[in-house]
Amino acid sequence: MLVISVATYATHTRAHYDDLDQLLASTARHLASEGLGSLAPEQLPDVLAVPAASGVVTRVYDPGGRLLAASPSSPASPALEPSAAVARPSVPAFDPVAGIAPPFVTINAAPGKFAVAQGGDGDRWRVYALPLSPSGRYLEMATSLGPIDASVARLRLLLLILGASGVAAAFLAAWLVAGRALRPARLLSWPLKR
Repeated sequence: MLVISVATYATHTRAHYDDLDQLLASTARHLASEGLGSLAPEQLPDVLAVPAASGVVTRVYDPGGRLLAASPSSPASPALEPSAAVARPSVPAFDPVAGIAPPFVTINAAPGKFAVAQGGDGDRWRVYALPLSPSGRYLEMATSLGPIDASVARLRLLLLILGASGVAAAFLAAWLVAGRALRPARLLSWPLKR
């Protein structure tokens, strides 16, 4: 029961976070392929005015880390220095237990990197930073992990309750079966106790 619960949790959790990473990386690569790195800074706000994906914040930085343009929903997300994010290794958004499940989607993050940042409202944010060659600019895609984190927390609680209930039911069933199975032996030994 415990193994099934852990496997279910790990598989479900990993799939959600992997799907989100795939969305961020593929959207960033698509924007980069559209020539975002070669546009003049005054053209960027028009390109970023339309959200790349629902709930996804897009920002473009110059090589020095100065913000050049951002999508309209940008103020809600935490600001990261993309050059520092690209310099560090990618970090998973899921916990170590979910890490035991194999990835369901192959995510080619290179040359970008994934990071997790804390938002002002306490929510965690998943951030993907992609260097834009040859301009030296950086493209940053971010989305809140709040809905997925809440879903995973509910699943974790549900599996704990179901697991504890299963153990309690198995213990009760074993106690009842053992009591009935040992009843004839108690009846036989009762005259000897007198």
